[in-house]
Amino acid sequence: MVWIRCCPRCNGDLRDNQDMYGSLFVCIQCGYYLNDSEETRLRYLANLRPLASTATTVGRIASVMTGAPEEVQK
Repeated sequence: MVWIRCCPRCNGDLRDNQDMYGSLFVCIQCGYYLNDSEETRLRYLANLRPLASTATTVGRIASVMTGAPEEVQK
């Protein structure tokens, strides 16, 4: 699965990957690996709002990943 513009480092696309150590998220553009807390937040938001609009979802994911309120992100 690909998560569009969800990388906290470069706002690139994240790919849900799996290897012998488990599942992980990797940015396709910069190669950033999400840590456990970032991955948990991303999975939680995906399960919480599966049919939300893309712009709203990206803003909410960014606010949760950085810890800043959505109003500050804009």
